[in-house]
Amino acid sequence: MYTISTKVKFSIAIVFFALLFSNTSFAQAKKTFPLEHPAFLDAFGDFLTTSKSKDVQEAEKLFATEFNSLYTPEERDSVIAFVNTLKLRRYGAKPYFLQYVTLLSALKKDTNNPNGFANWHNIAKKILKEEKKPDKTIKQMLK
Repeated sequence: MYTISTKVKFSIAIVFFALLFSNTSFAQAKKTFPLEHPAFLDAFGDFLTTSKSKDVQEAEKLFATEFNSLYTPEERDSVIAFVNTLKLRRYGAKPYFLQYVTLLSALKKDTNNPNGFANWHNIAKKILKEEKKPDKTIKQMLK
């Protein structure tokens, strides 16, 4: 009968736990925000405020107010889709999501460019679709 040494048992246990925890963290990173507007706003707000940064918390409050009052249903859907894309690409709440919600506020308030919101999202979608490595360009657009 074959007996397994203590070193082998220990090595197997380490590999097992490493695989278990890496799959858990990977699955959490791939989880997207809900597509329904109220549920999205709650989940996205929770995600943003986990940074505990005062500027992020202020931006989240402004975004929540504007999301419900300034955005059309189509624009809300566009925001949710883009935010989910960024989350799947593992962008962080700060600086990228903070920059995005700040940018959205500026685009919606710009009376000189009423199509700025739609134009920005169309360009971003095109970059994500056509570029092999779009992250550098998207990050530049968020600045």
